[in-house]
Amino acid sequence: ALIDGTYTLAPGIEGHVDDWFTLLNLGFRFTVLGNSDTHGLTSVESGCPRNFVMSETDDPAFLDDQAIADAVKEHRVVASYGPFVRFWIDGEPIGGEIVSDQAITMEIDVQAPTWMGVDRVELYENGTLIREWDVEDAPIVERFHETFTHTPEKDSWYVVVVAGDDDMFPVLTPVEIPYVDL
Repeated sequence: ALIDGTYTLAPGIEGHVDDWFTLLNLGFRFTVLGNSDTHGLTSVESGCPRNFVMSETDDPAFLDDQAIADAVKEHRVVASYGPFVRFWIDGEPIGGEIVSDQAITMEIDVQAPTWMGVDRVELYENGTLIREWDVEDAPIVERFHETFTHTPEKDSWYVVVVAGDDDMFPVLTPVEIPYVDL
């Protein structure tokens, strides 16, 4: 949907996801990272998006700097505005590689705070949307879980995108960014 223009990040403007997908299709394996900054005290909040980096521990006191750096280099990161996404192919987690000439088993798990809307889950293969699920609004943390088989036709990479149509007010203040014609 990003390739054919059905979805864009802003009307008439191709975005960072398009660039990342193009680089992946060209064989460059870059880890996507989310970041933010602010240029004022009250106009735009910082701290979102965030990066969930896979580690051996959930206790920050026991995090190892080198292990975190290695996880980023191994693409074991999820950039997110809130939803916590886990994804496995034949049991191999995000960032892994598998070799198979037959059907593979994919598993997607999405969790999010109860105040955050999650409307859909999308699965991309080589930059093309191949599956999409509508997610019913429910006041639970576990929003989506799906296990299914898929048979790739060629060497492929996969990305899971989780989206919601509502802003995150009052946690984040909505900010209209006007179109900039360069």
